[in-house]
Amino acid sequence: MKILSLLFLMILAACNTVPLPDGYRMNRYKAPVPDHVPGAQTVSIEQAVHLKDKGAVFIDVIGSGKFLTKSRNGGWISVKPHTSIPGSYWLPDVGRGALTPDQNTYFQKALAQLSSQNKQTKLIFFCLKSCWMSWNGAKRAAHMGYKSVYWLADGKDGWQEAGYPLAEIIPFSIKK
Repeated sequence: MKILSLLFLMILAACNTVPLPDGYRMNRYKAPVPDHVPGAQTVSIEQAVHLKDKGAVFIDVIGSGKFLTKSRNGGWISVKPHTSIPGSYWLPDVGRGALTPDQNTYFQKALAQLSSQNKQTKLIFFCLKSCWMSWNGAKRAAHMGYKSVYWLADGKDGWQEAGYPLAEIIPFSIKK
Protein backbone atom coordinates (compact mmCIF):
# COMPACT_ATOMS: atom_id res chain seq x y z
CA MET A 1 0.00 0.00 0.00
CA LYS A 2 2.87 2.39 0.82
CA ILE A 3 4.36 1.79 -2.62
CA LEU A 4 1.07 2.64 -4.32
CA SER A 5 0.75 5.81 -2.26
CA LEU A 6 4.28 6.86 -3.14
CA LEU A 7 3.68 6.11 -6.82
CA PHE A 8 0.46 8.15 -6.74
CA LEU A 9 2.29 11.11 -5.18
CA MET A 10 5.04 10.92 -7.78
CA ILE A 11 2.51 10.91 -10.62
CA LEU A 12 0.62 13.79 -9.02
CA ALA A 13 3.84 15.81 -8.68
CA ALA A 14 4.72 15.14 -12.32
CA CYS A 15 1.28 16.32 -13.42
CA ASN A 16 1.59 19.56 -11.45
CA THR A 17 4.75 20.76 -13.20
CA VAL A 18 4.37 23.94 -15.19
CA PRO A 19 5.49 23.51 -18.80
CA LEU A 20 8.18 25.77 -20.23
CA PRO A 21 6.91 28.23 -22.82
CA ASP A 22 8.66 28.40 -26.18
CA GLY A 23 9.57 32.04 -25.64
CA TYR A 24 8.68 34.34 -22.75
CA ARG A 25 5.54 34.52 -20.64
CA MET A 26 3.54 37.36 -22.17
CA ASN A 27 0.78 38.01 -19.60
CA ARG A 28 -0.66 36.98 -16.24
CA TYR A 29 2.76 37.17 -14.64
CA LYS A 30 1.57 36.25 -11.14
CA ALA A 31 0.93 32.54 -11.68
CA PRO A 32 2.59 29.19 -11.03
CA VAL A 33 6.03 29.01 -12.66
CA PRO A 34 8.21 26.14 -13.94
CA ASP A 35 10.90 24.74 -11.66
CA HIS A 36 13.76 26.11 -13.79
CA VAL A 37 14.75 28.70 -16.36
CA PRO A 38 16.65 27.65 -19.48
CA GLY A 39 20.19 29.03 -19.16
CA ALA A 40 19.88 29.79 -15.44
CA GLN A 41 20.26 27.96 -12.17
CA THR A 42 17.37 27.99 -9.70
CA VAL A 43 18.52 28.90 -6.18
CA SER A 44 16.96 28.63 -2.74
CA ILE A 45 16.92 31.49 -0.26
CA GLU A 46 19.89 29.96 1.58
CA GLN A 47 21.88 29.62 -1.66
CA ALA A 48 21.00 33.21 -2.57
CA VAL A 49 22.26 34.45 0.82
CA HIS A 50 25.53 32.61 0.21
CA LEU A 51 25.83 34.11 -3.28
CA LYS A 52 25.04 37.57 -1.88
CA ASP A 53 27.89 37.17 0.60
CA LYS A 54 30.14 36.31 -2.36
CA GLY A 55 29.19 39.52 -4.22
CA ALA A 56 26.42 38.37 -6.56
CA VAL A 57 24.33 41.15 -8.09
CA PHE A 58 20.65 40.94 -7.09
CA ILE A 59 18.23 42.25 -9.72
CA ASP A 60 14.57 42.93 -8.93
CA VAL A 61 12.56 43.00 -12.16
CA ILE A 62 9.08 43.58 -10.78
CA GLY A 63 6.93 45.80 -12.93
CA SER A 64 6.54 49.47 -12.18
CA GLY A 65 2.76 49.44 -12.28
CA LYS A 66 1.59 52.75 -10.91
CA PHE A 67 4.73 53.17 -8.82
CA LEU A 68 6.93 54.97 -11.37
CA THR A 69 6.88 57.51 -14.11
CA LYS A 70 9.65 58.57 -16.49
CA SER A 71 11.23 61.95 -15.85
CA ARG A 72 12.16 64.38 -18.62
CA ASN A 73 15.85 63.47 -18.35
CA GLY A 74 15.15 59.75 -18.84
CA GLY A 75 15.42 58.83 -15.16
CA TRP A 76 12.66 57.59 -12.91
CA ILE A 77 10.35 59.37 -10.52
CA SER A 78 9.03 57.13 -7.74
CA VAL A 79 5.38 57.61 -6.93
CA LYS A 80 5.33 55.02 -4.16
CA PRO A 81 8.19 53.42 -2.16
CA HIS A 82 9.36 50.00 -3.32
CA THR A 83 10.81 47.53 -0.84
CA SER A 84 13.07 44.71 -1.89
CA ILE A 85 16.11 42.67 -0.89
CA PRO A 86 18.68 45.08 0.57
CA GLY A 87 21.45 45.96 -1.87
CA SER A 88 19.49 44.81 -4.89
CA TYR A 89 18.96 46.83 -8.04
CA TRP A 90 15.48 47.49 -9.37
CA LEU A 91 15.18 47.28 -13.15
CA PRO A 92 11.47 48.02 -13.55
CA ASP A 93 9.49 46.22 -16.23
CA VAL A 94 12.37 44.29 -17.85
CA GLY A 95 10.67 41.04 -16.86
CA ARG A 96 7.78 41.61 -19.21
CA GLY A 97 7.34 39.10 -22.03
CA ALA A 98 7.84 41.65 -24.79
CA LEU A 99 10.06 44.65 -24.21
CA THR A 100 9.81 47.92 -26.06
CA PRO A 101 13.03 48.98 -27.83
CA ASP A 102 13.66 51.47 -24.97
CA GLN A 103 13.14 48.78 -22.32
CA ASN A 104 15.46 46.40 -24.15
CA THR A 105 18.17 49.07 -24.42
CA TYR A 106 17.72 49.91 -20.74
CA PHE A 107 18.05 46.23 -19.77
CA GLN A 108 21.17 45.70 -21.89
CA LYS A 109 22.89 48.85 -20.62
CA ALA A 110 21.93 48.21 -16.99
CA LEU A 111 23.30 44.65 -17.08
CA ALA A 112 26.49 45.86 -18.75
CA GLN A 113 26.98 48.45 -15.98
CA LEU A 114 26.01 46.16 -13.10
CA SER A 115 28.33 43.43 -14.38
CA SER A 116 31.17 45.82 -15.29
CA GLN A 117 30.96 44.33 -18.80
CA ASN A 118 31.80 40.88 -17.39
CA LYS A 119 29.41 38.20 -18.66
CA GLN A 120 30.67 35.86 -15.88
CA THR A 121 29.26 38.11 -13.12
CA LYS A 122 26.78 36.28 -10.91
CA LEU A 123 23.34 37.79 -11.53
CA ILE A 124 20.36 36.77 -9.39
CA PHE A 125 16.94 37.63 -10.81
CA PHE A 126 13.84 37.81 -8.64
CA CYS A 127 10.54 39.57 -8.07
CA LEU A 128 7.76 37.85 -6.11
CA LYS A 129 7.02 34.20 -5.39
CA SER A 130 5.35 32.58 -8.42
CA CYS A 131 6.12 35.51 -10.70
CA TRP A 132 6.99 35.08 -14.35
CA MET A 133 8.74 38.44 -14.57
CA SER A 134 11.84 37.09 -12.83
CA TRP A 135 11.65 33.95 -14.98
CA ASN A 136 11.55 36.12 -18.12
CA GLY A 137 14.37 38.36 -16.87
CA ALA A 138 16.68 35.45 -16.07
CA LYS A 139 15.97 33.79 -19.41
CA ARG A 140 16.56 37.05 -21.27
CA ALA A 141 19.90 37.63 -19.51
CA ALA A 142 21.04 34.08 -20.35
CA HIS A 143 19.97 34.64 -23.95
CA MET A 144 22.12 37.82 -23.97
CA GLY A 145 25.15 35.68 -23.16
CA TYR A 146 25.47 36.05 -19.39
CA LYS A 147 26.96 32.82 -18.07
CA SER A 148 26.24 32.97 -14.30
CA VAL A 149 22.52 33.63 -14.22
CA TYR A 150 20.52 32.58 -11.18
CA TRP A 151 16.79 32.60 -10.53
CA LEU A 152 15.41 33.13 -7.03
CA ALA A 153 11.93 31.72 -7.63
CA ASP A 154 10.78 32.49 -4.07
CA GLY A 155 11.45 36.19 -4.66
CA LYS A 156 11.42 38.92 -2.09
CA ASP A 157 8.42 37.45 -0.27
CA GLY A 158 10.29 34.17 0.24
CA TRP A 159 13.28 36.21 1.41
CA GLN A 160 11.15 37.98 3.99
CA GLU A 161 9.36 34.76 5.05
CA ALA A 162 12.81 33.26 5.76
CA GLY A 163 13.40 36.05 8.28
CA TYR A 164 15.57 38.37 6.18
CA PRO A 165 14.80 42.08 6.07
CA LEU A 166 13.61 44.17 3.15
CA ALA A 167 14.70 47.72 2.40
CA GLU A 168 13.42 50.54 0.25
CA ILE A 169 15.19 50.74 -3.10
CA ILE A 170 14.90 53.03 -6.10
CA PRO A 171 14.97 52.21 -9.81
CA PHE A 172 18.43 51.78 -11.31
CA SER A 173 19.48 54.71 -13.48
CA ILE A 174 21.90 54.10 -16.31
CA LYS A 175 25.05 56.19 -16.31
CA LYS A 176 25.27 58.17 -19.53
